[in-house]
Amino acid sequence: MKFSVYDYSAGCASTFLTLQYGLLSSAIFLLVYFVLKAVASRPLSKRERVEQLAEGMAKRQRERRTRE
Repeated sequence: MKFSVYDYSAGCASTFLTLQYGLLSSAIFLLVYFVLKAVASRPLSKRERVEQLAEGMAKRQRERRTRE
């Protein structure tokens, strides 16, 4: 699993929260962070993939028409 700069920043923030307010606030912060990250990076639904494919095909067809 690759970690991004944001993940390391979240770790620093978590460490700060642990030192200032205790483990509970740090655990809540990390839980919310990684849940939001998972929701934001979830794969596209089948409908969205089909729509993207259709848009790509239409774009290529328009390009082909303009070349002719």
